[in-house]
Amino acid sequence: MLLLEVPGWKRLRLEHLVLDINGTLTVEGELVPGVEERIEALKRDWRILLLTADTFGKGAALAQALGVPWHRLSPGPVPE
Repeated sequence: MLLLEVPGWKRLRLEHLVLDINGTLTVEGELVPGVEERIEALKRDWRILLLTADTFGKGAALAQALGVPWHRLSPGPVPE
């Protein structure tokens, strides 16, 4: 959790951290070295959710390995 004071507005209490998988936590579907340890540390203070288009079909396995929930995003419209 993070308390953030925004001058002239209000105080925010941030509890959730949403992370993309592909290109953020992984490269070509494989976890970047050190990610597991960092996620474990972040889980002490944050509720983490992984988002992915699941390009490599590894979303469920990665989420299970990291001990966090995940959500597969539907592909958006393809530009013409």
